[in-house]
Amino acid sequence: MKTLLAIFLTAAVVSTSLSQDFDNLSGKAQMKYLFNKKEAGTGVLLSFIVPGGGHFYAENGLAGTVYLLGETSCMVWGYMALKLATENMTKPNMATAYYQEAMLAFIIAGILKIIDIVTVPNAIDNYNESLIQKISLGASSKGISLKLTF
Repeated sequence: MKTLLAIFLTAAVVSTSLSQDFDNLSGKAQMKYLFNKKEAGTGVLLSFIVPGGGHFYAENGLAGTVYLLGETSCMVWGYMALKLATENMTKPNMATAYYQEAMLAFIIAGILKIIDIVTVPNAIDNYNESLIQKISLGASSKGISLKLTF
């Protein structure tokens, strides 16, 4: 119960700091932020459908790649172990060992999937915070920019 309360309070503080930073932006910068910000629900849905999809959506390619490769390789490992188990039905001890190996692979894949989905909202919050920082820096430069044309 204490852990849930701590998570809720942390989310409230992050949300409050984001809204304060948002309020400090100019009208044009606020529109740019609203146009480019990412939604946590979309990220969670993408991670549910595609391994690491929510992290790729949050532009966190490293985490997305880790979850994509981890979940996919565990699923392939599990299916290969199931195939070996069905091929060795005449040898009960080997079939049992392969079934256990398959279950282990699927459990690991499931744990990775849960961690993937649960960590996406934090990745989205980090993206949105960095977006506010980028927009704030761009707005504070007072229109001075360097354009290179070739």
